[in-house]
Amino acid sequence: MYIEYLDELLGTPDCDNLLLDNMAIILRSEEMCALSRVCAILHYSISMPMRRFAAKTHTLAEHNWSIRPMGRAIDLVFSTVQKIKEDAKLLSDSNFMSSIFNSLREELPPIDEEIHDK
Repeated sequence: MYIEYLDELLGTPDCDNLLLDNMAIILRSEEMCALSRVCAILHYSISMPMRRFAAKTHTLAEHNWSIRPMGRAIDLVFSTVQKIKEDAKLLSDSNFMSSIFNSLREELPPIDEEIHDK
């Protein structure tokens, strides 16, 4: 979206903007594409489930879920990051990234249903 906008701006005859030229070059780089993919992977595999675990804490009391067990979720994220640090290829392994919270999902079936429904 931004790249098309920049192309349109750069295509106008009166546009002689060094900042826009550089921004267009950077946004098209392989590094920026890779970064956006990594951010998407982390968002869907870690951020969204963690937000759901935190947001549903009050409704999961019947499954012994409260603020304290959120520490277990954080420990799972930490151990996952340590494994990725040892082998970076795991970051692009969809089975590995989608199984980060499997132990918690077994205990919290309502969370599991919501995560997979979205």
